[in-house]
Amino acid sequence: MIIVVVLGLFLAFLFNALTWKSDTSNPTTSLWVGEVKIWTLWDDATGIQPLLESFKQAYPQYKNAVFNVQNFSDYETYTHTLMSAISKNQAPDIFVLNNNDSSIFADHTVAVPNTIINASDFRKKYRAIFGENLITSFWEDGEFVSWVPIGYEALGIFYNRKFVNSSELTSQASLSSLVSSISQKYDDKVGIALWNGSTVVDAVDIITQYFLLSWVDNLESLDDKTIKTAMETYFRYGSDSSDNGYDSDVFLDLVSTGRNNLDLFSQGDLAMVVWYPRMLQEISEKGYSSNFLLASPFPHYAWEPGKTLINYNYFAVNKDSLQSTLAYNLLGYMTSEAAAAEYLKNYTYYLPALLSLESQVLTQKVDESYNISLWDFYNSAYELSSFNKLFKIGYDQQLIAILDNAPSYNGLIKQLQSSLLCQNKKIHLFENLSGLCN
Repeated sequence: MIIVVVLGLFLAFLFNALTWKSDTSNPTTSLWVGEVKIWTLWDDATGIQPLLESFKQAYPQYKNAVFNVQNFSDYETYTHTLMSAISKNQAPDIFVLNNNDSSIFADHTVAVPNTIINASDFRKKYRAIFGENLITSFWEDGEFVSWVPIGYEALGIFYNRKFVNSSELTSQASLSSLVSSISQKYDDKVGIALWNGSTVVDAVDIITQYFLLSWVDNLESLDDKTIKTAMETYFRYGSDSSDNGYDSDVFLDLVSTGRNNLDLFSQGDLAMVVWYPRMLQEISEKGYSSNFLLASPFPHYAWEPGKTLINYNYFAVNKDSLQSTLAYNLLGYMTSEAAAAEYLKNYTYYLPALLSLESQVLTQKVDESYNISLWDFYNSAYELSSFNKLFKIGYDQQLIAILDNAPSYNGLIKQLQSSLLCQNKKIHLFENLSGLCN
């Protein structure tokens, strides 16, 4: 009798042990085992590891999960690799998409269940722009959060305080006056690096910001007036007839020597540059003196401020993922203050997407060596906006070339607009499949 009881207890224990390890149907009670693939873009893969470890602590059932994180530094390579991976059914469980791209990958993602991320709560926790971009409405089932952001970037002006005061950067008019005064005071200094595409880092997003200052937030809506206003403003600072000094001679010299505006700025020959906060990393590597470097939000028109361009990647769940339950829970965890704070602590150049973190994170330095915080890139009076480039790769590459050929910009941009709209109809609407997109 004793032997039978002992044998029964042993078999029961063995059964429980096996089901504890293998049953993943209920993630709240089962110990999940497996690998989760995550692909990110532009951000060092090590920075997300603390968030993933804290996720395991918050969700003990996933403590044995193995996260395989791969980071891509180049957008074009990332896009083509993800496209290939999806076609071969080898795509990662979680990957990021960019907010300024009408992504061909959106159909390969799946919304997070409302039980994990409630769409109404999401709207309250984030700025309106994120709800507009990241919540999908289904006619029968209501609204669902499809993608999750953690941080975003906004353009600002890095400047040398020997030549510039922040009070002189309050509008486009004051910026123009400042550039003129610098040229009058200093014969050997260039005020600001604007004029072309190849030697101005982030030139594409700078000119896109000028489009947004006219309240146009997508390529399809660009008209002649918006193009003319934006381009004339951008080229004003570098034409041969201007007094700024960032002209064709400087352009040719930089191209021939393989340099850009960052090199001029680091050498002290340039008073101002327009960049995202993350550029402070490269400025630091150049050894720029912390005594002179400060930053300010990108100035708008004084009479009618337009929208502020923001750039960010949002996390998405692969609709074909075999680890979707874990992926849903991870994205849900990313919407918590604890997870977002952990992430932003390692990627200090991101402004927080969560409203509740603004007072805490915006005051922190982007780099401890410099007296620059995220507040220096933030203006609460400006409305945040994405700009739908339709196809980011084509838009960015072609617009750089257009900016390098200033005299014929209007016709070239209209041609770019027509070409990308044609491609968009082919890929998304399956229209004009045999036609050429010139």
